[in-house]
Amino acid sequence: MLNYNLNHNNMDFNSNNIGTDESKFKPRFYVVFIIVLSIYYFFSPILSQIISNFLKSKFNFNELNLLYELFYKLFLPNFSILLILIIYILVIEERKLNFLFVGIKENFLFSNIKGLILSIIFLFLLVSVFIIKDKVLFLKFNTEISFINLLQLLVVFIFVYIQTFFLEILYKSWLINILNFRYNIYLSLFLASLLYTFIYFINYQRVGIYLIYIFVFNIFLSIIFLMYKNIIITVSLHATYKFFKQYVLSIEDKPIKLNSIFYTGMDSNNFIYNIENSKYSLIIIIILTIIVFILYNSKKK
Repeated sequence: MLNYNLNHNNMDFNSNNIGTDESKFKPRFYVVFIIVLSIYYFFSPILSQIISNFLKSKFNFNELNLLYELFYKLFLPNFSILLILIIYILVIEERKLNFLFVGIKENFLFSNIKGLILSIIFLFLLVSVFIIKDKVLFLKFNTEISFINLLQLLVVFIFVYIQTFFLEILYKSWLINILNFRYNIYLSLFLASLLYTFIYFINYQRVGIYLIYIFVFNIFLSIIFLMYKNIIITVSLHATYKFFKQYVLSIEDKPIKLNSIFYTGMDSNNFIYNIENSKYSLIIIIILTIIVFILYNSKKK
């Protein structure tokens, strides 16, 4: 039998197993909602602009340079989000930051490898079913890709990893934690994923199965995070998943325009043909989420 004890004191996330300090400020969901929106769409853009203006006044940049693109598209906006979050935690919540980086000292390389393996298995399931049941016409190796292209892709992966790290700190380490002071862990996961999906909708205006998939996928990642008590496994899984979709398999539009390792018969610029907009992909992520949920509850016993 699964353990459905929802007593807050028995929840893993705020227990001594993770070693968090108690926040002086424990807002309800609607306040957390406003805080996240404010960080995303008010404070972070202002800070990004300040940093950008300062750097441009001190250095001359080639705007066509790959590193320039990566810095301004992937690094700076998300770094600003993390910096604002850290200031908020120190000033408003009045607690230390160690809870944000849970598991980061526990065999960093092994945690990344574990996340990488989980991501590859997950993507293999999605792509296999999509090829068999849905819209992919072919999967073809890009014979024109060069060694320089591969080096560029490696640099892109590093920036995608850093971007994902910043965002997972917000959505997993902090958001679930602060909600768990008010709500049981299951409701905290639901509300955190709801907020994540809402932000995703604002940024990309995608609806239908795609939006449901994003909601369930975030719950899946959140349970993985809680199960392993390790933010690096979650970051590695999510970053590899995102990078492989965009730059290896070319099944999603890329923010940085580079050659992918493979081509498919999909129009990656049209979200209708995105792998995450398939009912088969939705079924797979729901099944996997149920499996990790059962494993998480079994591990808590």
